[in-house]
Amino acid sequence: MKYWVLLSLALANLVRTPSPVVRVGSGLVRGLVSDDGRVYKYLGVPYATVDKTNRFQSVNDLLRAIKYTKIKNLITSDMLFVPCVEKIIPGVTPAVPEYPVNAIKSGNYFKIPMIIGNTDLEGIYFVGSTYGTSLKNMKEQVNPYDLFFDDLQYPSKEVQNATMSDIFQYYFSSNKSDLIMELVDFFSDLHIKYPIAVESSLYSETTDQPIYYYVFKYGGLLNMAKFISGFFIKDGASHADDLMYLFKPSSFPLPMRYFEMDMMKRMVSLWTNFAKHGDPTPKPTKLLPIRWRPSKSSNPVALVIDKSFSSAPMWKEETIALWNNTYTKYRRKRYGFH
Repeated sequence: MKYWVLLSLALANLVRTPSPVVRVGSGLVRGLVSDDGRVYKYLGVPYATVDKTNRFQSVNDLLRAIKYTKIKNLITSDMLFVPCVEKIIPGVTPAVPEYPVNAIKSGNYFKIPMIIGNTDLEGIYFVGSTYGTSLKNMKEQVNPYDLFFDDLQYPSKEVQNATMSDIFQYYFSSNKSDLIMELVDFFSDLHIKYPIAVESSLYSETTDQPIYYYVFKYGGLLNMAKFISGFFIKDGASHADDLMYLFKPSSFPLPMRYFEMDMMKRMVSLWTNFAKHGDPTPKPTKLLPIRWRPSKSSNPVALVIDKSFSSAPMWKEETIALWNNTYTKYRRKRYGFH
């Protein structure tokens, strides 16, 4: 598969492949797609504070800096562009007037149908770039303190070590010679799936609109994030692998798309149905012979998108319980919400 992908990229300019055409008629887009737990995850609002990022004296200075910076530098920069809660300025309506988590908790947001989901192996994308594709000596290859971020605060070093020991016991206690996929699960759960679980539970408590959950597990020729990360032979999907089945990238051609037309048509149909009707499967069809039901339970039922469709709980309850217990005790105070 690796060589086929490389050959396909090399031949890209020689092959034209059809793409599904999406036509959305007049009318409003009727739903929101929210993945990755973006409000609650560690990459969100809490890291963007005026004190840390206000390095420019005026908005015009900031705009000039961005305008004349090479695009490559913006793309490869480790500095994340994320919003912050704005200062109150008389006569100005702020775009981000309060912490998003507080807005969700209070119900002070515009309520529309939502799709919330993740891939089954989100962590591949993050693990591959830092740790490679093999982990045979955990103590030498991984500094446990590098795996966590500043949103946890412990009363003492002893409590921190004990907490981390319990977490490592949960993820890395197997006798396998290679623990790379266990590290993938760790990254998937902590940095993607747990934030989604917390955020979606807040929405389910305050919205009267349907929420549709999905887990994308399909491993096909367009799983570019998984291929680029070096996990060619692994089943499942990495972070962002679902996007190539929804969108045609303009920056590089993918002639192997021709072999994935069925999955592309299914994905595009689900998402465009949702945009038009607020329901991804308004009625069963030959292409989509299922009904994707919304869910608001504490562990919602998700549509599993693979070679065939199925349904399953969105996440493992014991995993969510582990992180709930950790963050209930040690989440840094006033970190992203009050």
